Order: sequence, then C-alpha cells, then structure tokens
Amino acid sequence: MSYTVSSLKRFLKIALLVVAAGVAWFFVRYGNWFDDSAQPLEPGVVAVLRRQAHPLSTVEPGKGGLEELRFLRPLLAGKRLVAAGEATHGTHEFFAMKHRLFEFLVSEMGYTVLAAPAPYDAGLAAGRYVADGAGQPEDALRQIGDWAWSTEEALALLRWMRDYNQQPGRPKLKFYGFDGYVPGGSRAGREERMAADVKWILDREGPESKAFLWTDNTHLARVPDRMGDYLNRLFGGQEYSIGFEFDEGSFRSRGPAGLKMYTVEPAPPGYYAYTLARTGSLAFFVDLASMRGDEMLDRWLMRPQWLRQYDDSYWFSQHFRKMNSAKAPLAELYDGLIYSEHSWPVAPLGAR
Repeated sequence: MSYTVSSLKRFLKIALLVVAAGVAWFFVRYGNWFDDSAQPLEPGVVAVLRRQAHPLSTVEPGKGGLEELRFLRPLLAGKRLVAAGEATHGTHEFFAMKHRLFEFLVSEMGYTVLAAPAPYDAGLAAGRYVADGAGQPEDALRQIGDWAWSTEEALALLRWMRDYNQQPGRPKLKFYGFDGYVPGGSRAGREERMAADVKWILDREGPESKAFLWTDNTHLARVPDRMGDYLNRLFGGQEYSIGFEFDEGSFRSRGPAGLKMYTVEPAPPGYYAYTLARTGSLAFFVDLASMRGDEMLDRWLMRPQWLRQYDDSYWFSQHFRKMNSAKAPLAELYDGLIYSEHSWPVAPLGAR
C-alpha cells in the first residue's frame, strides 16, 4: 500500500510540473509581454496614405457603381486568381465588400468562378443552385456546414450569382468549395491542400478561367506554411491577394455557448488600423506595391505591427492579443488591403 501511495504522489508531482510548464509556456507564448510596436507615428504618413488610398463610397453590393472600382483594372490585369481575406468571419462589411468586388470582377473583368471555404462535396448544392436554380439557396448554404455561410449576406451573394446566370448571352458563373479538411492532418498539410484545390478548380475550368477566392486573412497571409504562401508559389504573378482590416465595432463569433456578438474598441497604437483610421475615410482600398518607394511609407509598411485576425476562438483569445492578431510587416503579407472603419455583425439566415 505504501508503495502505491508513494507512486501516486510521484505521479501527481510530475503531472503538476507538466501542467505548470504548459501554463508557463502558454503565457510566455501568448502573453503580451515587452511589446515595442507602439512607436510614434511619423508626421506625414497619414497625409501620404490619403493620397495613395482609393476611397470607397460604400461597401454594399449593387451600390456605388462599378466605375468606382475601375482603378483595379490595371492592378488585376493578367491575374487568374484574386483572393480576398477577412479579419473576422462575422463582419457584415467584409461579406458585403467581397460581394461587391466579385460583381466587379464578373461584370468588368470576365471572372466566372467563386471558390468558397467549404469542402468540395458540401459546396455542390450551392453550385447546383447557382447553375440551374435547383433546390433552395438557404438549404444549400446550410449544407456547407459553416455558420458564417448560413447568413443573409451569403444568401444575397448566392442569389445574385443565380440571377446573373439567368441572363442570356453571359458566361455562366460557378460555385466551388475548396477546403478539403482532413481530421488529424497537420496545419501546413491542410494549407498546402487548400492551395492545391484552388489550382485544381482553375485547371478544371480551363486555361482561360479566372477565379475569386473567398478566405480569411490568416490563410491568405504570405508566411511559411500558409495557403497564401503556397498560392504564391503556384500562381506567382497571376495571383493578387487582398487583406481586410477594420478599426472598431461588433462582429459575430462562435464559442462554447454558440454564436455571440463581440465588440472591440478602436485600435490602439501599435496596430496598422490605428494609422489607417486617421485618414478620415470610412472605407478605402490601397495597393501595397504602389505605396512602396516613399521613404516614410516604406518604414511604416515594413515595421512589424498588429493586424486583427479574429476566428471562432475569440471567446477565449480576446484576452491574449497574440492569439487573435498577427504582428508582421504589412507589405509582406498581401498585395492590397481594404479597410473599413466600422464592423457590424453579419445577420444569420432568417434574421431579416
């Protein structure tokens, strides 16, 4: 009996040491210690940003006019793939602006494919509805199995694609799922598979096909072992990536108790959004490559600062900035950036 009790005590001590080491590692890894990114804003950076930015009168699809987005033509010429991220899965402005951007790409630049973050099989019902009106779009979106696509914003997009396909003489739009998630696989393996799935879609559609890729900022970032890095290797100069950022507001996210609305305050110093908010524009687009060459902007773009990247773990990660934000040089992550001052939450299906 004494041997058993002694063994149990040793086991408990080892277990406590392991737990303590794990907790210590977590706080060192994700605690906000020694953050030196909140450096003084150089005079003149905001003024140069204002000159470089393309203001957007609205993010809402069907409004603002396609001519407002025609500055994108030279930037996207020769691109087979335009990929757009999002800083949260539950922000209305991001869904609406990506819808508006897709309308422009279809109407003005001949894009015909929308690749959405869903398993291929789960996206088939949405593809059939877009192609020939089969089934109900609400049911098709629910089959995707992602709460962010069971929204009124996604429904508006799907209906627009169906309406477009009903007009005679137009090339037909297609909806694909590209996220072949495999349980138990590595993160890098999943990211590489997603990039390969996107290439497979374009290969299947033919050498003249062009696609709009709907994803999030984390997957899209051009950092090692992320989809954005693999896409850059596969497509090179034929791909253009757009990150999304916002300053303040509310968004939906999922946690243990289901969907909830969360609100964040304006970005503090040390965030790229802190500077972007000082331009005074409610929404705008910037081409990051065009901004290079100005000495002040180069320093600002290449100084690692925080970008919001809120996912379904925000219920927990809100207390640890390193878990819900990325600190990196903006110029290395994306080709362009769309900024919205405010975030409003998406509307679940049936909420309107």
